Amino acid sequence: DIAWQTVEASSPIIGKSLAETDIRSKVGASVVVLIRNQEVIPNPKSRTIFQQGDLLGLIGESHELQAAAHLLNPVTD
Repeated sequence: DIAWQTVEASSPIIGKSLAETDIRSKVGASVVVLIRNQEVIPNPKSRTIFQQGDLLGLIGESHELQAAAHLLNPVTD
C-alpha cells in the first residue's frame, strides 16, 4: 500500500533526520518520497531533516502505514 502523510506542527519528528526517526525499523513502513515547498525529493537520504509541512510518501502494509501515521503525528487528548 501507499499513503501520504503530512508532518504537522506538533510532530515529534520535526528537526530529526530520517535516520534518527528510524521509521522503517520501528513500524515497517518506508519513506520513499518527500515533497517540500513543491519540490519532489525521491528516495530521501538518511540525513534528510524533517520539517513542518513536509509531505511524506510511504509504502508498507496497511497496519504499518497506520503505525507510521501515529508515529509521525501522535494523537493526544
